[in-house]
Amino acid sequence: MKKRAFAVLVIFVLALSACEEPGPSFDNSVLLTVDVPYGDSIAGEGVITYRFVADGSVVHNIALEDTDSDVSWELYDSGHVFIMECDNEWIGDEINDTPVLAGGETYYVVVYEWDDVANTFTLTVTTP
Repeated sequence: MKKRAFAVLVIFVLALSACEEPGPSFDNSVLLTVDVPYGDSIAGEGVITYRFVADGSVVHNIALEDTDSDVSWELYDSGHVFIMECDNEWIGDEINDTPVLAGGETYYVVVYEWDDVANTFTLTVTTP
């Protein structure tokens, strides 16, 4: 009886993990330079993680532009703690926000493609 219950539990855990959305991979993040646009492409239902070091300015504009599909981005701090999300919730040209960041700290921007079609975009982190 215990073996059967254990087998059912293992199958249940495997089924749940198969349903999880892909998450960010901070170890393989792409380095961005503040004030330099970065063009990239993303696979359908893909995830790409970028990192940058905030400069002395506290306000940064993070913009995902030139996209024609359902994309979003999330911002994480150097400890991989979620800060905010920016989602256009529809197909549009640009999604951006202006978080207040600590100069000299590393931040991660995770881009998600929610459609099942590949997409190209430009990601830019700028200061005023």
